[in-house]
Amino acid sequence: MKPVFVTLLLFSLLSGFSVRAEADVCQPEEGKLIAELKSDRYRIAVSSLSGSVRVGKPFSVTAVVCDQKGAPADVNFRMDAWMPQHNHGMNYRPAVTRKSTGHFLVEGLMMHMPGMWQFTFKIGEGSDLLRLSSDFVLEK
Repeated sequence: MKPVFVTLLLFSLLSGFSVRAEADVCQPEEGKLIAELKSDRYRIAVSSLSGSVRVGKPFSVTAVVCDQKGAPADVNFRMDAWMPQHNHGMNYRPAVTRKSTGHFLVEGLMMHMPGMWQFTFKIGEGSDLLRLSSDFVLEK
């Protein structure tokens, strides 16, 4: 092989590994992915630790919040769910635990009826909170 080709091949391989490593930081390490969101400031990925979300069954999730560069974001994080068509939320308030910078465990989620739900997220620092939502259809 010619030296230029080898150099380009090595560069492209190293670049590919670099991109994958950054992308992996913003994905939960376990569970079934149930939501991914992007804003102009943050990226969020949320996975259910209980597998499929089912009516009337408690479940927990892990969430990863990164800045747009892919680094875990040192932010406050809250998660909830509500049904916009019925104008009500869950019957329980979930508890959020910070596991490390940008990584959160949310326990005590339970959707008590099938239909269109929205996961709602509040992310930010101090009073500068960004509100994001992600639709989620819960089957019977």
